[in-house]
Amino acid sequence: MANDKNGWLERAVPRYAVWPLAAWFLLNAAVYWGARLINRHAVYHDLSLPIDGRLPFVSCFIVFYVLAYASWFLGYILICRESPEGCGVLFGEMIAKLLCLVIFVALPTRMEQPQVTEPGLFGWMTRVIYYFDEPDTLFPSIHCLENWVVWRGMWGCASISKPVKGFFFVFALLVFASTLLVKQHVLVDIPAAIVVGEIGLWAARRLGLGKRYALRLREVHS
Repeated sequence: MANDKNGWLERAVPRYAVWPLAAWFLLNAAVYWGARLINRHAVYHDLSLPIDGRLPFVSCFIVFYVLAYASWFLGYILICRESPEGCGVLFGEMIAKLLCLVIFVALPTRMEQPQVTEPGLFGWMTRVIYYFDEPDTLFPSIHCLENWVVWRGMWGCASISKPVKGFFFVFALLVFASTLLVKQHVLVDIPAAIVVGEIGLWAARRLGLGKRYALRLREVHS
């Protein structure tokens, strides 16, 4: 029974993907909380544009904002299952995340959020997110960066079907919209996330990090 369980886990998350996934998760937390710790006495900037003030608050979009967290794990697991080289996408994301840390420290950003008194599930979810996810470390948006990198990372994965890739693209757009419509980000945070994500993926390809990781695995297990 235990062997069957281990076999299922191995098929779901290949052993070679465990360490890159763990490193991604830990670095994500370190950058998010580390930037806040470094910036605790910083002067913050509001990068809101006039269009941000005209966008409505739409509480139901908090569902996409929250589900984004699960989509990152699922997306990166699907990418890594393609092959050890697929872990290069995670290495690219980590490069992008370190670049985010530099930007967060160099340009601390913050925004004003509305008072949410709306009753019901969506209002409650929004208040919970506001409590735990304060409106700083905004530029670039980590939410948008993650969903963009997941979708872009799927491009070269033959094992991932076109409908699945299409779903993750549409979902990324919904996450982009959610960051604006639940007032967790401003407009400029989205293109900044795309640019930083692309830089990270480009650097990982340029350095051949996925191939280097696969080669290292073969050396260890040879």
